[in-house]
Amino acid sequence: MACRTSDKVPTEFVYTEDGSRETLKWGFQAQAPDLSPRVIRWTKLLLDPDYTNLVPEAQEASKKIPHNKAVTELVTDYLSALRAHITETLTAVYGPTFLKRSELKYILTVPAIWSEKAKETHLEAAGKASYGSKEELDLISEPQAASIAAFRSLGHGPLCRYDCFTVVDCGGGTVDLISYKVMNFRPNIEFREITGGQGGCYQL
Repeated sequence: MACRTSDKVPTEFVYTEDGSRETLKWGFQAQAPDLSPRVIRWTKLLLDPDYTNLVPEAQEASKKIPHNKAVTELVTDYLSALRAHITETLTAVYGPTFLKRSELKYILTVPAIWSEKAKETHLEAAGKASYGSKEELDLISEPQAASIAAFRSLGHGPLCRYDCFTVVDCGGGTVDLISYKVMNFRPNIEFREITGGQGGCYQL
């Protein structure tokens, strides 16, 4: 199979006939035309029942879940495949000795409007995929992660300490709006949420 490099990988996957994690096809592998009818998408929305009930795509995705699988198992299987790829890539680039001596820290991004229950479920799924315990893992909202990345690559421009700004996070399945107040730029960028992440929609 040909290799490719991409900044983003689609959160899509397909189980083969035996339904095992070991034979899971994920990311770009799952985009083969013959697999299309069985591709599972929108798993992030399935983790929050509020989304599942409101978003037609999530309801459609729920119909493709194998009968012997819970939603958390789907997420665990996908994250396991992703982690295996990360480990394989780091080993190829830096060598097995470097990887064994290094401590990996995983930070997971989640939608701003996710409930605490959905966050807990996500952490549970990641833990089962060997990303670490709930105490070892960190969660950060997707708009906040995007803000930090933008500030680091572009600089803070006209913004000063204690200024406020709004992030419009247009993702593949949801659109979230959330406002932050800049608390610090150094030594680390710090934001404080000044509006709840309850606003937004799944389609514009």
